[in-house]
Amino acid sequence: MSEETDIYQKLIDGSQHTKEIEVDTEHGVMHFTMRPLTRDQRFNFISKMPEGFFKETEGKDVMDDSISSEDVPSGEAIKAMEKVIITSLKHVDLAPREIARLVKNSFEDEAVFELSSEIIEYSTDISGITGFRKAQ
Repeated sequence: MSEETDIYQKLIDGSQHTKEIEVDTEHGVMHFTMRPLTRDQRFNFISKMPEGFFKETEGKDVMDDSISSEDVPSGEAIKAMEKVIITSLKHVDLAPREIARLVKNSFEDEAVFELSSEIIEYSTDISGITGFRKAQ
């Protein structure tokens, strides 16, 4: 796909773009639809992460590859990561509160770290152009 086609596709897709993923849980492999976070949701998440968790790559903020789940402090950072997952993932048979309970009770910290990293990266890749503003 050419760069122009990619930009055009982002314009018409907007936040409707989704990705099907599989998540290994204690209940077995579950299929979810991942939706990109809004820019405000991404910035809110990034603001709750410790300094140095993100680096700029190709003009995008992405989690630093050298950071591992052992580097993630508990508390507010883990709660923010769980919220990112709960906000992004949808399941055909589960209500949002059931997804929240599943994430909080059945996902280990490493799974929360990896999945929230994937969601942030996916959301950054998809966000692109979401509209135009009139020049002042």
